[in-house]
Amino acid sequence: MAKQIEDTTVFPSQMAVAAAINRDDPADVRLLTKMVQAIADEAAYCGINMPYIPVLDVNKNPDNPVVCTRAFSDDPEVVAWLGTRYIRVLEEAGLVSCAKYFPGHGDTMTDMHAGLPVVEKLYQELLETDVMPYRHAIVDGLSSVMVGHLNIFAIDGKPASMSVNVVTGLLRYKLGFGGLVQTDALNIGALRAFGSVPATCLNAGVDLIVNPENVEETVRELIEAVRNGEIEKERIEIALSRIERAKSKIRCAKDRPLDGAAAVIDYEKHRLLSRRITEKSITLVKGTPGFIGVGSKDTITVVLAGDDRYFASSPLRNGLGPLSVAGNADVAGRTVLLAVFYRHCDLEGEFGYQPRVERRTLRYHRQSRQDGGCLLWKPLCAAIFLPGGYARCGLRPFGRGATGRTEALPGRRRFYGQAACND
Repeated sequence: MAKQIEDTTVFPSQMAVAAAINRDDPADVRLLTKMVQAIADEAAYCGINMPYIPVLDVNKNPDNPVVCTRAFSDDPEVVAWLGTRYIRVLEEAGLVSCAKYFPGHGDTMTDMHAGLPVVEKLYQELLETDVMPYRHAIVDGLSSVMVGHLNIFAIDGKPASMSVNVVTGLLRYKLGFGGLVQTDALNIGALRAFGSVPATCLNAGVDLIVNPENVEETVRELIEAVRNGEIEKERIEIALSRIERAKSKIRCAKDRPLDGAAAVIDYEKHRLLSRRITEKSITLVKGTPGFIGVGSKDTITVVLAGDDRYFASSPLRNGLGPLSVAGNADVAGRTVLLAVFYRHCDLEGEFGYQPRVERRTLRYHRQSRQDGGCLLWKPLCAAIFLPGGYARCGLRPFGRGATGRTEALPGRRRFYGQAACND
């Protein structure tokens, strides 16, 4: 919500929620329910009837460039448990839940916005790990599934969103899902090498095509595909019936109570709820290779850099050490903890920081008493500061075109920690 609509509440990412909530503690379970209800209330109040949550990816690859903190966990059981709680609350609130990215984007190395990710695991492992949360979600009343643009090597090697074996064979027949199936956005990089994408997706069993590059041209293509027999009219009718069935579940905001009986959204209450869960999510990691201590907080300066829209929600604002914002910090002789919040422009395949943010980050690193440290929003934040980082991630830096370069961090590249902040 907060990424799209100003002044709505920035809630913790799914990974942070998983870290905060103890499934065996009834108080924590109630807290989780309150948070998802708050999300549902804000969505409905803004006229959103199908929030694209939850993400049911099992994040088995810690270097995944796009899922990362969007996922609850690398444990399919945890993903399933939390995902079904989200689904129940959303459905009971009169909204359409949408799980993504089927059959699983968690064990990949490529961002779909930049290219076609390949899932190389064996079929049985795919079922036991990535697909397992969807089994539970379907039983719990999931209304919609978003199919990812993923090359599932063990099935047929086609993009999942264009594969009849994935959409109809696996999702419809094997899992028994009769609800609404939709694609991920068609205007991202994963499918740019393929032709007749909308018609192929529909024939695979998809009901709803999301964000085609050119809507009018796509409509003309589909009409022509029906006329020439490439798409059967029955396929269109089935898709329309599923769309209508999903729409029939929606309750308008005026027909549903908000937060019990409130007439308007209590955003301040929601922000306090978000902060409480965010603070509970902070996890102390001891003795883990790759993580090093930061010493006394008297020697630490916390510097917030990058996208300032997320500064206010950072738990680092309180208690760790003196706080500065990039551009105004005097860090001479001190250990610097950089909380770097990045910008990711999904539709354009651009990622990272404005050049001025990179320059400041490098300057703070050089001025700090020890190796500069980054408290990262996602692991990909680190990658772009390494030599050739942007190209290796298949992305291009803002404002510098496809051949832009960034200076690498000097010295040893060590990081003090990683945090699951807001996404």
